[in-house]
Amino acid sequence: MATPTSSTHLGIERDNTSNTGTKLVVKKRIITARRTVYALMGAGLHGLNGVNPKAAIHLIQTYVLPRLLYGLDVITLTTEDMKNLSTYFRKLLRQIQHLPDRTANVASHLLLGRITIESEIHKRILKTFGNIIRNENSIERKLAIRQLATKSLQSGSWFTKTVEIANIYDLPSPYDIIDNPPGKQLLKNLVNKTVGDHCIKQMISEAKSKSTLSRLNYENVKEGKIHNIWKSCGTNPYAITSASLKAKLATGTIYLQYHRAKFSNGHVSPICQLCAEEEEDILHFILKCSKLQYIRDDFLHMISEVLTENLEDQDLIQELITNDEHLCQLVIDCSKFRFLNENAQNRIETLSRVSTWPSRQIWKSDLDRKREKKKARHERNTEFADANETLEEHRANVYAHGEGDVNREYGMSGQRGQRGINTDGFRYNNPHTVSIRPEPYDGGEDWEEYISHFEVCAELGRWRDADKVLALAAALRGPARTFYISLEQTEKRDYGILTQRLGLRFGSTRQQNRWLSRLEMRKRNPGEAIAALADDLRQMAQRAYIDLDARAQEVLALNQLYKSVTPEVKYQCTNQGL
Repeated sequence: MATPTSSTHLGIERDNTSNTGTKLVVKKRIITARRTVYALMGAGLHGLNGVNPKAAIHLIQTYVLPRLLYGLDVITLTTEDMKNLSTYFRKLLRQIQHLPDRTANVASHLLLGRITIESEIHKRILKTFGNIIRNENSIERKLAIRQLATKSLQSGSWFTKTVEIANIYDLPSPYDIIDNPPGKQLLKNLVNKTVGDHCIKQMISEAKSKSTLSRLNYENVKEGKIHNIWKSCGTNPYAITSASLKAKLATGTIYLQYHRAKFSNGHVSPICQLCAEEEEDILHFILKCSKLQYIRDDFLHMISEVLTENLEDQDLIQELITNDEHLCQLVIDCSKFRFLNENAQNRIETLSRVSTWPSRQIWKSDLDRKREKKKARHERNTEFADANETLEEHRANVYAHGEGDVNREYGMSGQRGQRGINTDGFRYNNPHTVSIRPEPYDGGEDWEEYISHFEVCAELGRWRDADKVLALAAALRGPARTFYISLEQTEKRDYGILTQRLGLRFGSTRQQNRWLSRLEMRKRNPGEAIAALADDLRQMAQRAYIDLDARAQEVLALNQLYKSVTPEVKYQCTNQGL
């Protein structure tokens, strides 16, 4: 009869093939915890499209952790066991927050106010020891007294392990409390607070050494306290998805063109692929990209209104709005400014969350569209090259058999073909083919200027109304295209109705707040001519105050110009009667 090498007692499998006798316990606990997570997926415990991580971590605390840590407080764990447990728990926290694997380990814990899995096990060990020593005349208590009296700290005994753990957290030594054990609730509260504070303090110390976490507020983190990014987004799926982007911004894991260039060994340019103006770093994406300005301005104006309502110091408000670093921090994680009350933090968090998500979506869609165009252009060039190669072979065969000029035969004599005939010799039936292409429109520039440009193109191309509808629809990009798709079919087919609807959505009347915000925030750039600044302010005033007459608009533009120039220039203008 074979001798068994393992047996299960109270759910813990013991074996005689390892030093600790619990070689397979941790592996099976992780498998059980993973199955529990799978069972909770129906309740929304998964990544991007799941419930708020604030609710997800409560499900984990209630159902997953008890199964993951069952029995681990009464066995001796190896370093490898603790590493496997920590890796699984960190990965689970990243998954429910939809954070990439490159996120700093402490960030996934700090955002949810969770301590490490090692500290959770230490809590259970100390509480179990307290239960043992409070049970008078029990065999376990007598064993504890004997082990503490006879075993050294290097012996590997479970009871001496409690001494090491108590020393780590500066708690009363088991040697001191075994004869006079504290009450159950008193010891429980002391262990929870001491272990939690110690672990959070260690994680904050580690976070300070991580450059990617420089914009994350972790100074006031406490165990069980959810970060404002997740706490303020509620249960709305769109808000949760937007908050996941904010979490990536705060943890420095969003991947921009600057990062691609940094890790490409010089093969990729760091210049923004949307505006092609400067390096695409976090400041550029949040505040400076001109292609995203039409989304950003309205929300920045509303954020400034929230600051005005909650702060009395106008100099402080001006500093927050005009300083790029401060404004970027305000958008990414406003809770770092402790002088903001909870109501202001929640409102700013909501506004910044709503503003960054559309920007990211447009950023991704535009880049995907550019990549698709580049891919299509490459495929088209490949097809042309193959066609030219075939044509050259045919030309060689024709000349070899004396059959004349292949260019003349295929209609490729080098001159432009007749009307209705392509240079490849094939006829087309559309007599209204347009050679003039209007510029694309994404809703960011002035609609009245764009429709004027479009009408000029239509006049030059002699387009019919049907051609205008198709050409205008093909020129729409980004939010303008999204708005076009939402229209009824009858509105899409009528040029007059289509331009009217687009004018109501993107015209000056609709964009008054945006132009007003731009007018108030417009400052003179270094080296900029005053005349250029004045022209820009005049145009902004005309669009921001469309209901006023030209004289009033001129006065408002001049007033903003005085705010933007030096006192010497103001004095000269006053003396000259300007």
